[in-house]
Amino acid sequence: MSVSLYYCASRATPLTGAETAAVERIVAAHRASFPYEDQESLYLYDSDGSRPDEVVAGSTKMPFDPGKVLPVLDHVLGSVS
Repeated sequence: MSVSLYYCASRATPLTGAETAAVERIVAAHRASFPYEDQESLYLYDSDGSRPDEVVAGSTKMPFDPGKVLPVLDHVLGSVS
């Protein structure tokens, strides 16, 4: 059994080109600074168009090691905030 953190952001207008680029920079920076190579990091889903208001969505599986849960959670929440 595992625990995952799911996240999404919705709004009436789609992301602009500049906003999309900013999201891509945040994801790249997050992955580069993620403290654990053996754990799942920030993962954003590709949009399939089924939810037109959804601008960003993803998930991260939390680690089994209790000592890694809070650092992973802090890192992911810092990226999606």
